[in-house]
Amino acid sequence: MTGIAYSTIIIAALIPGILYYVSLAAAVYFEAGRLGIKPEESSKLQSARLILKQGYYHLIPIVVLITCLLGFGFSASYSAIFSIASILIVGIARTYIRERRLPLKELKDVALHAAKSSIPVTIACASAGIVIGIVSMTGLGVRFAQIVFQLSGGNLFLMLFMTMIACIILGMGLPSTAAYVIAATVAAPALLAAGISPIASNLFVFYFAIISFITPPVAMAAYAASGIAESDSMKTGVQAFKLGIAGFIIPFLFIYYPGLLIVGTSLTETIYALIIALCSVLLIAASFEGWVGVHINPILRIIMFVLGGITLIPIPIADIVGLVGAAVVVLILVMMNRKAKTNTSPS
Repeated sequence: MTGIAYSTIIIAALIPGILYYVSLAAAVYFEAGRLGIKPEESSKLQSARLILKQGYYHLIPIVVLITCLLGFGFSASYSAIFSIASILIVGIARTYIRERRLPLKELKDVALHAAKSSIPVTIACASAGIVIGIVSMTGLGVRFAQIVFQLSGGNLFLMLFMTMIACIILGMGLPSTAAYVIAATVAAPALLAAGISPIASNLFVFYFAIISFITPPVAMAAYAASGIAESDSMKTGVQAFKLGIAGFIIPFLFIYYPGLLIVGTSLTETIYALIIALCSVLLIAASFEGWVGVHINPILRIIMFVLGGITLIPIPIADIVGLVGAAVVVLILVMMNRKAKTNTSPS
């Protein structure tokens, strides 16, 4: 849809993606600490070497996919074909080496399962195509851009916020591909008209179309998770929203700090943007969970949330206040942790 090489999009999405999972891991760690959940004893865990020895062949298709995309510059479709072919080759070779036979029955079952699994995706993409046709014929995308401009008064934050709401609504209950395609067709033109780069515009739309999966009240992923965990679906959705809060912050960060997308920016810009982004997402994640080694009182949680929000303001003074404030908060947390350890240590 963007006309940009897939390898370029991968590079642009790399840091935001890593940031999201770093924040998610931190949020899970904070939540586990708050609830008093202890890690599994190391003696009960398999060593990384043993796991790699037993399952190294699972990495081969991933290596093939990355090599085709970045090494040879193939399109996503061609790269996927080669990766799937490598899966078949590895599976056949492994079965023949271990059992001295060709897995013909397994191949037949896999082919049938693949055909059945592709039906929902095909239907979703066909439905998305109908919506795209309607949007193109009626000029809804252009009209949406005009409405956003009028309501926001040219204010970038308001424009991004309204686009965020629209993308979340458009993505509700749809598979990821269809959610992005529909949201991008309707909402991306508004961001492009505001002078935001095509990569940043489409990634912004993509994030919020997909994040509808963990946004109550629909939160389709939370419904699936609640079925597995046998928990209340709404409570699971709220918890998913809390743990995934970084997904709502990162798109704003890479709009205001393009260095996060790497493409077309200097190393200095990228490092600076990464520091600001880490500060923002970790402060806000910690403020939501209320535990960083020790329980955090409500006042400090509010301060952490405000400091995380301040770093979203793309002006130097806001960055300075946010970073200095974050350093002070870290110092306070270190002192609180030391005091807690002193109080709990045997006299």
